[in-house]
Amino acid sequence: LKDKCRARGLRVSGTKAALIERLLEADGADAEAPQAGSWASLGLDSETQQRLPHKNPTPIQAAAFESLKSGKDGVLHAETGSGKTLAYALPLMKKRVLVLTPSTSLADQIAEVVDQFTESFMVHTPKEVLKAEDDLDSIDVIVLDEVDALLRAPGRYAAAEQKKHRRERPAAKILRRFIQRRPDAQVIGASATVGRPLRRHIDDILRDAAPSVTRPPICVIRGT
Repeated sequence: LKDKCRARGLRVSGTKAALIERLLEADGADAEAPQAGSWASLGLDSETQQRLPHKNPTPIQAAAFESLKSGKDGVLHAETGSGKTLAYALPLMKKRVLVLTPSTSLADQIAEVVDQFTESFMVHTPKEVLKAEDDLDSIDVIVLDEVDALLRAPGRYAAAEQKKHRRERPAAKILRRFIQRRPDAQVIGASATVGRPLRRHIDDILRDAAPSVTRPPICVIRGT
């Protein structure tokens, strides 16, 4: 019994009954502790866990959860089918979120997923948002799903004059307006394709929209 207590880091003094009681208490504490790498270990509530299609998060979901829940910006980089939608939807369930997508079909797919967990998400194409002239002041977070297709970052070696007169894409226009109104708001991207030109383009938009706010370069969150 003493050897078992030592192996568990428990006190070895006392009677045999006391040693057995310590071991039983330690076993009970281990059983109650959330399993590492589980939804419970990330702090997701049990009711939401029961509605999920899988017991444990995928790599991108585990990598993104705490960072996005704490309000940090980030671009989720993982292959198609890796669970990027839930990777940003679950940590943001209690916030008011605008999700931009390149197509109405993708918007419908994303809405079908997020509507199972929250009613605070709006999922639209950029043209729908611009046409409706929705009030961006009520939004806490903006998500650009398939951000590479939404922004189409100019190439690294594009001439400065070419970049200057390049027509701004609808998603970039919305992102710029949003940050002008809410300089400290959270910005998230998601894509299977993320390169340096895209990250620089996002940083340029955020910096130009709110030059008085010091914002660190947007980080890439990878599911490996």
